[in-house]
Amino acid sequence: MAKYVVNSAMMPNDCFGYYYYQPVTLEFAQDWLKKGDFISRIGYAATAEVIQQATGVPVEVNRGQTLVRPGDEMLVFRLKYRVNDPGLKKYQNPDIDDFEIGLITYLGNGGAK
Repeated sequence: MAKYVVNSAMMPNDCFGYYYYQPVTLEFAQDWLKKGDFISRIGYAATAEVIQQATGVPVEVNRGQTLVRPGDEMLVFRLKYRVNDPGLKKYQNPDIDDFEIGLITYLGNGGAK
């Protein structure tokens, strides 16, 4: 099972199927991260910094592709709002209260292609 930290509740490329998404607490996220062995797919330095400040766990910026398999998890730190001008997103200074935190589990495609 792979574990990813992501900044959006998304379905990765070519990973059609069923997902289970549930909100989690900051304490749950902190424990999940402290267990380690996760791959960061956090695309913005400001988001990575907020996660580290809130949890005490370093999270690198990594815009690599996410490919999930059944049973994989994605811990999501998703902004509760959209930035009006995406070009200014890197200049935002969010804090942890600006994020919804959730856990996505990929259940598989149920035999679909």
